Amino acid sequence: MRLGTVERTSRRFKEALEIYEDNISLFDKIADHFLSGTFHQAYANVLNQISSIEDRKDYADLALIEYTAASFHYEQAGHERFYACIENNIGFLLGNCRQI
Repeated sequence: MRLGTVERTSRRFKEALEIYEDNISLFDKIADHFLSGTFHQAYANVLNQISSIEDRKDYADLALIEYTAASFHYEQAGHERFYACIENNIGFLLGNCRQI
């Protein structure tokens, strides 16, 4: 997951996306809600950035799905701060989708 973050912060979004997509099955097996939420949030961030840069509504839709998954996992983990951040990200994403 950290390698994906390194790629994203280096603005190599396609490489980051590939890393997250290659590891989805691993994170689906993890029972830790906080860790699962962190994965879905990071994956959603990459999708969201690519959707903005390339004007890809399909990536925005996928980002919304991943943010929703992150929201669920953070809520289950009882991590209110991260849950609130994700809800904020969902709000911004929906606002941006209306502008497209």
